Amino acid sequence: MARGITLAEFKRVLRFGLPNGVNWLLEFAAFQVFINVVLGDLGTEAVATFNIVFAINTLSFMPAFGLTSAGAILAGQFIGQGARDQVWPQVKLTLAATAGWMGSVGLLYVVMPGVLLGLFVPAGPQGVRMLELGNAMLLLSAAWQLFDAVALTLSETLRAAGDTTWTAGARLVLAWAVFMPTAYLAVHVGGAGPVAAMGCLAGYVALLAGLLAWRFRGGAWRSIELIEPTLV
Repeated sequence: MARGITLAEFKRVLRFGLPNGVNWLLEFAAFQVFINVVLGDLGTEAVATFNIVFAINTLSFMPAFGLTSAGAILAGQFIGQGARDQVWPQVKLTLAATAGWMGSVGLLYVVMPGVLLGLFVPAGPQGVRMLELGNAMLLLSAAWQLFDAVALTLSETLRAAGDTTWTAGARLVLAWAVFMPTAYLAVHVGGAGPVAAMGCLAGYVALLAGLLAWRFRGGAWRSIELIEPTLV
């Protein structure tokens, strides 16, 4: 028999879902500030090159996000069945697939950066400068691919387990209190260039991967009940 949603159920939707939405909103906002504030004063070429590199990175990120989302669904099914010991084997399988994909794309960044960048940069002297800068940026992108695979896999798994508030908090603290200030100081105080700013981004991804691995290994997600017995 069909029934309407109860207040208790609605509160649980907000409890687990709202942090996830806020996470995406504020994390993407941090990247927009990074582009417009940190990189903005470095000139049009730096911003344009970063946007090109960022667009190329969707080749690795979006399929990887699909893989980790699918893996998180399977992990969530194990949690729903009460078989939490099966989550780690599923995480390892998801991580192998994600790392395999992102590592392969990262290898392309190293082997043929000019070919990838050449699809976007204009001809002429400006294009030559953008290619030179883009090559360095793509090499840094290749360096963080495996860290990003770990971060994506564990982040989505923790969210599937209901650990959305901690995951969102960790990502936002690192983005706004570590990554953004470090990149700003490096560029606007230290006089570093766009490659150094990209290095700060790579460091952010590496720190995030390590922090999420620590959280997952700690096992706090095992005690989270997504649905109370009275709501089943």
